[in-house]
Amino acid sequence: MIRKAGLYSPKPYPDELLYSVLARFARHLGVHSAKKVLELLFETKTLVATADLQGRLVRLAWMFEERWGVTVEDAAWQYTLLPFYTAYRSNEDRKHAVAALVSDHAHSLHVYLGINAGRIAVPETLRTCPDCVRADVRQFGETYWHRVHQLPGVIVCPKHGTELIKTCVPMRPRGRHEYVAALPEQGLEVSGAGKPPEFDREMACRIAKYCQSILEIGPSELPNSSQAMLVKQLARRGYGVRHGSLKRLERDFVDYYGESLLLRIEPDYMGDRKIAWVRKIRHKRRRLLNPLRHVLLELFVENREVTVEHKAFGEGPWPCKNWLADHFRKTVVEKMEIFRDKRHPERVLGRFRCSCGFVYSQSSKDQDSDKPLDIIEFGPLFIKEAADLWSRGYKVGAIARTLDVDWKTAQRFIRLEQQGDDYAGNSVQLSSDRTQWRELVQMNSDFGVKWIRKLAPALYARLYRSDRAWLQENSPRRSKPVATKPRVDWMERDCSVYKEVSCAVEHILAVRPPKRVTINSIAGRLGCRALFQKHLRDLPGTNALLQRVCESPQCFRLRRLRIAYHQSPHPVSRSKLLRKANIRAAYVDEEVLEEIRRLETQGRDEIPDHYERIVAAR
Repeated sequence: MIRKAGLYSPKPYPDELLYSVLARFARHLGVHSAKKVLELLFETKTLVATADLQGRLVRLAWMFEERWGVTVEDAAWQYTLLPFYTAYRSNEDRKHAVAALVSDHAHSLHVYLGINAGRIAVPETLRTCPDCVRADVRQFGETYWHRVHQLPGVIVCPKHGTELIKTCVPMRPRGRHEYVAALPEQGLEVSGAGKPPEFDREMACRIAKYCQSILEIGPSELPNSSQAMLVKQLARRGYGVRHGSLKRLERDFVDYYGESLLLRIEPDYMGDRKIAWVRKIRHKRRRLLNPLRHVLLELFVENREVTVEHKAFGEGPWPCKNWLADHFRKTVVEKMEIFRDKRHPERVLGRFRCSCGFVYSQSSKDQDSDKPLDIIEFGPLFIKEAADLWSRGYKVGAIARTLDVDWKTAQRFIRLEQQGDDYAGNSVQLSSDRTQWRELVQMNSDFGVKWIRKLAPALYARLYRSDRAWLQENSPRRSKPVATKPRVDWMERDCSVYKEVSCAVEHILAVRPPKRVTINSIAGRLGCRALFQKHLRDLPGTNALLQRVCESPQCFRLRRLRIAYHQSPHPVSRSKLLRKANIRAAYVDEEVLEEIRRLETQGRDEIPDHYERIVAAR
């Protein structure tokens, strides 16, 4: 741990960014050099000053532990925006993020948390509240950068309700190493796009206060909401799997927040009432929701009443009525679906699905009655118990009475258990069925599984029940659809790119100081890096041209040597010529010396062959 007993260290103010504390450190000491500030604080000159997620906190342990009385990990939670960006992440993600801030690996944290790739971007500049500035100056003698003011989606101060003002201090500093302190005169509007439209300040203040509460979450706490829980709560409020419920969800979502407010904080909303992520909330998502969007949905759900249908069954979990299970009549059922009886639309039915496999349906009026259940699935417990009784010599009627089911249901349980392994002890039948299936597949090689299974449904059923893994491996694969018409005319594209590459090579060869002709330099000038990386094999003419005109490091040295010789005064020593050509002594080999002798022999009247390669390539 670094010991800096005599170094000044300011105390953090309430809700102050670590970036602001370090900026006040430089301002109070009167240090104007950004590199000097980094050297005093972190003992390095290459650290990047980041406003939202400052890294390398372990180098400030002397300040956190000795002066402020907090650990380095606690400082990451209390003085950065880490709690907001990891609020709805798993414990593993939160630990990884804290470790990245503490160590020297915070440069990739914005990518890991999805901040760079997200549609909701961080504010471009630091923001401040005029009322907070006056209150800070009156109480502390100076103002500072508040954490909650820098959160995405927060456009008003949660304390005063005043609209936040942009400053001239960028969130990502252009100089990369400078900490800029908050000053009262910095509270000036820097955007010249005119006055923005009015919005619902009460709703914006509600969002800001909710985001502020997330910042106060401790390292060992997690919010009580998740994306799966939001989906369940939306279903209980009428936005379930019914046809048209997602469109109604999007319409109600826009009406709740207002178009003017969504235009300020939601980039996907363009005024036409179409927000893609709201419609896809019920889908299985590979990526997590942005924390701001999670907050918007939570506030929306909190202010929507539970539908009458879901109120009829009360709050979950609900009791399991599987009389063979150990948890009989215990409230362990968490999955419940609401639907209407088609014959009696006034009846509200609930379908309860337990983890033991027992699924039953019941009307809201019959919850506390002894009316028989409408059992949809009995589950594996009944099948297993029926098979056990059958193996012990029980008849079908006795099994039905023991399980308290109908005799036909008991017979079905026994049949299902017997069909579980059609090839038990009969390897000849298995071999015969496999041979028949292979022959069918070979005779119908142009068709898929659906067509072949129609030719021998019983054979397919036996293999599917008892030899499914082999059946999948020896069945026709699903063929990918082949486009009848190519989307790109690669021959025409090759001709046009060939001409562009020729012009780009001429420009690169004419650049002074010289620039090496490479595929990357050509692609960068043309703006087609992705085309060269993915589809260069589809451009044979362009590919051949690139192979001819691109320079190796040795060819580039020889070209620099020729240019330096023709631009230098005559005579010139070899050492000065190599220095002017920027060729180090380690790369001076026999080929370079031979080129120098050739240049001295031919004289200065000969035109340098800057364009010989491109002319030859044509």
